[in-house]
Amino acid sequence: MTVFTITRKDRKRIDAAKERARAKPVPWEAVAASAVPLDRAKVLDTLALEDRNPEAPERPRSEFLKLAGGYVAAVSYERQPAGLFMHLSVSSPVPGLVPHPLVLEMVLEAFGMLTVHGAWVEEFAPGQQAVNFLMLVEAMQ
Repeated sequence: MTVFTITRKDRKRIDAAKERARAKPVPWEAVAASAVPLDRAKVLDTLALEDRNPEAPERPRSEFLKLAGGYVAAVSYERQPAGLFMHLSVSSPVPGLVPHPLVLEMVLEAFGMLTVHGAWVEEFAPGQQAVNFLMLVEAMQ
């Protein structure tokens, strides 16, 4: 078993990654082009690679952080009609597995994601999934 911890040094790296990501939010056009239609999304348990729109423009690269135990967190900010959202993706080092719920809870807390406005599992590479979370950080005025 691997011990999972988030140290003060990790928290500083997380804060810096969030700051870099917030400085370059993903525009709504890129978010909308890559979104799965709601009627289709409701029947998916995992968003697979083949469910993605092959014609969607490439999104700006997220800020990636390697955490203890080989877990990886990727953070970005997205402009959406409701406002600015933080998008956090957390993956396991073991192909085919997602992080344990306690690991997810610790990562969410470390990123300051205390309220989750959306969550889903997404395949990001063949046989590898990540748990994704959205949190509204700035409502549209």
